Amino acid sequence: MKSRVLLTALLVAGLAGCASHAPAPVVERGAPAPAPAPVSKPAIQVPSVGEARFHTVKKGETLYSIALENGQDYKDVAAWNNIENPNRIQVGQQLKVSPPEGPAPVAVAKPVTSSGPIEAKPLVSGSNSEAYKREPKGGKVAYSEQALARMRNQEQTSEAARPAEKPVEKPAERPAEKPAAPPPTGDDAIDWAWPSNGRMLSNFVEGGPGKESNKGIDIAGRTGEAVLAAATGMVVYVGS
Repeated sequence: MKSRVLLTALLVAGLAGCASHAPAPVVERGAPAPAPAPVSKPAIQVPSVGEARFHTVKKGETLYSIALENGQDYKDVAAWNNIENPNRIQVGQQLKVSPPEGPAPVAVAKPVTSSGPIEAKPLVSGSNSEAYKREPKGGKVAYSEQALARMRNQEQTSEAARPAEKPVEKPAERPAEKPAAPPPTGDDAIDWAWPSNGRMLSNFVEGGPGKESNKGIDIAGRTGEAVLAAATGMVVYVGS
């Protein structure tokens, strides 16, 4: 009886040992943690040169906000899409947000490479050095009364040799023009002439009571000789 109980206990212990859990994993504290796997990002599509970019209008968007979002001026966006009123755009409308010719290519500056070594050459003057004035040469003289007098004498000689300046000639003043005399009027304007070249026989005589009078002058002449008018005018009386 005791042997059966002992055998049963051994069997139960063996089954319990077979049904035990797996041992816990061993972790090494000094090893570095594995790097996280890289997260893949969606590739950004960059328009090629010459390809225009478009934007689909969404609800609540305006032409100003669309242009600002794409780094453009709203006036340029309106011109590219032939929009006269910038306040009138529709949801779902395709708007061109880049110039028709696409973004301008970026200029790359290339370094200037020299084809050979740089040669330094002295400057050559085009003028003739022989034409330069070399006299008089400067010198140093000890101070003395004789040297001072000699220097002053040289200064006076150079001043005397200098040609005198000619005085500036002033233009001659013209006398003021006198106003022209007014033409004569009345009897003074008549240019009188002799009616004949003969000898004058008698003068004009103002007659009076008991006196003879001569209302003209008497000039000697020959029969048939022409008698000229004393002045230009109109004949108003013919008689004796």
